[in-house]
Amino acid sequence: MSTKEKLLELLAQARGQSLSGEEIAKALGLSRAAVWKAALALRQEGYALEAAPRRGYALLPGSGPLRLEALLPHLSAEAKRAEIQLFQSLESTNQALKALALQEAPHGTALLAEEQTKGRGRFGRAFHSPKGTGLYLSILLRGDLLKGKIPSAFTLCAAVAACAAVEEVCSLRPQIKWVNDLMLNGRKVCGILSEAAQSLEGGGLDWLVVGLGLNVSTRAFPPEIEALAGSLYEDASPPEDLRPRLAAALLNRLLSPQTWAFGPETRAEYEKRMLFLGERALVRLGEERFQARIEGVDELGRLLVEKEGGGGLALASSEARIEAPG
Repeated sequence: MSTKEKLLELLAQARGQSLSGEEIAKALGLSRAAVWKAALALRQEGYALEAAPRRGYALLPGSGPLRLEALLPHLSAEAKRAEIQLFQSLESTNQALKALALQEAPHGTALLAEEQTKGRGRFGRAFHSPKGTGLYLSILLRGDLLKGKIPSAFTLCAAVAACAAVEEVCSLRPQIKWVNDLMLNGRKVCGILSEAAQSLEGGGLDWLVVGLGLNVSTRAFPPEIEALAGSLYEDASPPEDLRPRLAAALLNRLLSPQTWAFGPETRAEYEKRMLFLGERALVRLGEERFQARIEGVDELGRLLVEKEGGGGLALASSEARIEAPG
């Protein structure tokens, strides 16, 4: 058994608990430097290994590299026919897939990454995407299902699909904060970003990339978002096969044409999970801020609100945000 394998076995036995470098070195008969090198090797393979100066090393719950062969038993027949690629690291799954789209990659091409070094969200915000504790994926859509639709409608469809996958695999019930955030216990656990290319001839959508970043067991966030971001499993250890099963459940839905039919049924499913529905919230519209009652979404995916004092508005996702009243 290699040094790396010995360290993995030791940390797995103590999963969730930290072991100091000195403890590990003594238990394995190694130098502290050898322990550090083995820990680095495990990280490079996709294991979520926490190393803190005063606490030592710990294998985070649910960590371990994501393998395509682990997804296969859980994929639908339709998803198995798709081109699915898994990378240890990408700057951004959306950016990589957009480049492939320009090279005529086929409908249904899907990219997954163990980490993103430049993950992005709405309004150009960074999306924290550490290795081994989340799911970061993008899919490419082409063809007839794009006809007569706008990108924001696909974002709403993807939000419903992501919620349904989490409900199925994790028995958790996240809510949707319009337009693209999944929330659990008041914290954002998932973001969705749809990016499209317009057809020069017909004026419609030529292709569309839908990206999704889901925090599964991430526990350390940058200071600027640590009060806002959360994970599906913050206080408990997810099952060891959780990420493959959840990745497959997401792909099964996102690669199904039925997912993208943004009609009354999908709108009803979206509103059923919608944060602040029927309640007052703070609406940010450019530089303007006002209180309004959240009424739902319309057939174009726009946010329907009723301003205090009267006056209904339908707001596009490119121009508006909602927040808790305060």
